[in-house]
Formats: sequence, structure tokens, C-alpha cells
Amino acid sequence: MSATGRPRDFRQPQRSPPAQIGVSGDGSRQDPALSFIVVTFNGASAIVNCLRSIFMQSLRPAEVIVVDNNSADETRQLVQAEFPEAMLVINDRNLGYGAANNIGVRVASGSVICAINQDVTLDADWSLEMLNFLLSHERCGAAEGKLYLSDHPKILNSGGSYVNLLGFGCATRYGEEDSGDKAPKIVSYPSGAAFAVRKQAFDDVGGFDESYFMYHEDVDLGLRLRRAGWLVFYVPSATASHAYDSSVRSWKIELLERNRWKTMVKDFPDGYFFRCGPLVLIFEIAVSLQLLSLGFFGAKIRATLGFLKDLRKISRTRYITRERSSQLIRDYASLTDEMPATLSIDNRWVRLAAKLQTKYRKAFLNPRASDKTNSS
Repeated sequence: MSATGRPRDFRQPQRSPPAQIGVSGDGSRQDPALSFIVVTFNGASAIVNCLRSIFMQSLRPAEVIVVDNNSADETRQLVQAEFPEAMLVINDRNLGYGAANNIGVRVASGSVICAINQDVTLDADWSLEMLNFLLSHERCGAAEGKLYLSDHPKILNSGGSYVNLLGFGCATRYGEEDSGDKAPKIVSYPSGAAFAVRKQAFDDVGGFDESYFMYHEDVDLGLRLRRAGWLVFYVPSATASHAYDSSVRSWKIELLERNRWKTMVKDFPDGYFFRCGPLVLIFEIAVSLQLLSLGFFGAKIRATLGFLKDLRKISRTRYITRERSSQLIRDYASLTDEMPATLSIDNRWVRLAAKLQTKYRKAFLNPRASDKTNSS
């Protein structure tokens, strides 16, 4: 790995000083608390627009760090030529999204980390809105903003990220027109597409779990932040556009399914499989049949085998933190009934799945009993 610049020694914990907004050489406002990290992999077609939107923020970051996962296209050359002020870290292989972000965080000097996908473009006040919210809500460990679809500017990619009873990470209100909502709200996790996190909170939970490689690592991060006592918020005033790829591929299904099960075993509360076992079984059969009809049943099999191979390691991780795990999801009723758009399945099945989750929760997961049990 090489970098333009000398990384600091992070063997001892460090705390950044309070943020003080200053003025950069071109007269724009600049905040030394903000460090932006963009992980790239064969992103030549998108990276210029992404980085341009970061450098054009009304509140500019003190540093922008690009961590490249051994791209085979012109991504690195574009970054070096168009944005020489960015720090470029080059990995000798594709380490995955979480591991690459962890590398960026270790190099970063800011007390607030902004992780942005290479296919996201930020509106001009994104960083200002995020920093203002974090500074005014001390229990907020991380925050995500409102995401639009790049090719449909007023159609939502996400209006808040939640986990459902089956372990799916759901970008709620996907495909809907923007309702103009302004009020922040607590969510389950910060979307990995674009979010801000306090470095202290990120360090508290050990950063991203690098075993995920890709998909659901943001879900896992959000649930671990909650377990550590932090809150995660959706801040709709911080807006961005995402060139979201809704296509279904075999490798994508494999990673999504393997990591969904990993997250349930690792992060969900004690007694989850006892309480929700019948619901999980019904949905596993339904998902398998749906994937079979789409020609992706092989991906489901590989995902299951990969999960079982790692089960002992996952269970050991849960065992270490079991005393806090039961506090993770305090109220089953706070979880969404939506299904993720990433599955691209029949809408009738999605509506049926939502209704079944709702009825199951009302019948077997009494919210008051759940709160009482988890608070004891």
C-alpha cells in the first residue's frame, strides 16, 4: 500500500480538538473536523463527479482521502490528474468496502468521518447539514441523509435505513416521490452510500467488520453503534444523488444472503431465533423459491454454505459481546416491515411479506413485553 503523504501513528488513541470553521485559500469555509473518504474500484466513469461535489461543498473538508482497491481502469490516474489535493491510498488488491474505509479512517485526522460511495454526488450543503446536526446532538454517533436516484432527481433512493425482522437492510421509500420531509428521525443504520460518523464512535465499535467484504457491513456497523450507546439518525436536509444499480446478479445475491444471516446471528437480540424461528423458516422457503424462479438458487446455496463455514467464528464474536447483545434491538415493533428493493422481486410478494411480518409481530412480539424483557 502506498499513499501520497505520511500516515500518522495510530497505535495510541487520539482525540481531535473541537471543530473550528476557518477560511481556505480560495475564501470558502473549511472545517478541520471533517475528513472525507471515498473508496474506489473501477470507478472511472463516476469518480470525477463524486469528488467534484465534495470539493465544491459550501463547508469544505480539511482533507479528502481516496482509497483505491486496485482498480484496473483509469480511476487512479483521474484522481491524480483532476484532484491533486486529494490523498490517494492504493491497495495492492481489492480488500472490500469495509476494509478500505478502515484504512482511510486510520489515515484521517478529522473528528468527523464522511464516507461517500464513488457513484454518489453530494448537494452543496451536505457536509454543513451533517456537521451542524452532529454538533447539536451529542448522542448521535452517525447520520445519513436523503438519497435521490441520479437518473430521477426527485425520486428517492432512500428515505431512511432500517432493518426488518428478517435481517434485511431496507432503504425505505425507495422509488417514491420526495414528500419534502424535513424532520430528522432515528434509524437502524447509516447507509454506506453516504454517511457521517464521529471518529470516536467509529473507533468505539472497532470500525467496519472487514469479514463482510461488501453489503450489510453498514447494517452491522449501525447495530453495533446502537449497542455501544450511540444513536443513528436520518437527516433529510442533507441531500445527495446515487447512481444506484438495481440489477440482480448471482454474486450480489450470494453476498447479500450470506451477510444477512451473519448479521442476524452476530447482532440480533437473545431469543431472536426462538421467537422468530417460524417466520424466518417461512421466508427462507419463500426466498429460495423466488430465487429458484429467477435462476439464482445456486447463489443462495453458496451463500448458505459460506455462512455455515463461518458460523463458529460468527458465534464466537457474538459470545464475546453476548451480555450487551440483548440490548441491541430493544423493541421489535421499531423495525420496518418493508422488504429491500435490491431483491427486485414481484411487488405482490413484497406486499404479502410486509403484511405477514406485521401480523406475526402483533401476534408473537408484544412490544411492551419486549421492552420489559430487554431492559431487565
